[in-house]
Amino acid sequence: MKDSIKALRELEKRLYAYQYAMAVADYDSETVAPPESSAGRAEAMEVLSRAYFDQLVSADTAALLQRAAADAETEQEKAEVRELQRSYDEIGKIPAEEYAAFTKLTQESMPAWGKAKRGNDFASFAPYLEKIVESLRAQAHYFAPDRDPYEVWLDRYEHGLTIAQCDTFFAALRETIVPLLAAIKERGSAIRTDFLYQNWPIEQQRKLSKKIMEVWGLDPDHCVLGETEHPFTSGFWHGDVRITTHYMPQDMFSNLYSVAHEGGHALYELNVDPKYDYTILAGGTKARAACLKTMWAAAARSSTICIPLCWSCSPSS
Repeated sequence: MKDSIKALRELEKRLYAYQYAMAVADYDSETVAPPESSAGRAEAMEVLSRAYFDQLVSADTAALLQRAAADAETEQEKAEVRELQRSYDEIGKIPAEEYAAFTKLTQESMPAWGKAKRGNDFASFAPYLEKIVESLRAQAHYFAPDRDPYEVWLDRYEHGLTIAQCDTFFAALRETIVPLLAAIKERGSAIRTDFLYQNWPIEQQRKLSKKIMEVWGLDPDHCVLGETEHPFTSGFWHGDVRITTHYMPQDMFSNLYSVAHEGGHALYELNVDPKYDYTILAGGTKARAACLKTMWAAAARSSTICIPLCWSCSPSS
């Protein structure tokens, strides 16, 4: 391995360390942190994000990427250079102060969103949302001033994805789904759902969550389940993935599908090849991971899985 590639790996590990620290703080904020603790965390996250920015966007990094691009030999090395160069090119277009300030803004907005959601009070969250959208539009303009901001962020989510591709995809879905729904409405018959709406004890739902994770094959030594306002998954590395759920006493299926959905993310992250650890390639693409978790969420809806699991959660069991 050339010296430039070794130096690149060292840089990637430093960037990973900053991301790890921010991810831990973010996970903590959404699961166990006190409700009124966001101010100090937002300050810390602003400092960490600025340190990440300075580590990535520098003359030294630019020179290193140039050397590594010439020295890269394997497909993995070339991919690391390509993806790190892309991050450098895009993030480097954002003023450093704005980059760090946006991290602080999102940290401040999350508890406000949670409080607004619980109180059905959109107006209290609207000012945060306006600032977030304004910042994202500004960032999109920095990335590609002549492109639709929405398309810029599509491309950031999945490289190469365009509005036209999405329009074509959803048009194809519409051609099949709209007639199908019409046929169901015309010829279908309603099925019983009243039994779904009853009191589902939270402790029993927690047992259900544990069972789902066992069925999915999620190793508790490497994957844990937390509770939050809105479920999400945090993948720190292939040996540490954390999923979350939200329990509703009158809606057991919300939790079931959440654990199944986030469990799909976890399965992906836990099975990433260790050779990508601490590199910019760890975790693969967001869209690919999303496809896998959707597959598992669909599996959870099948009667062969749902019925036995629901029975284990029944108030009478």
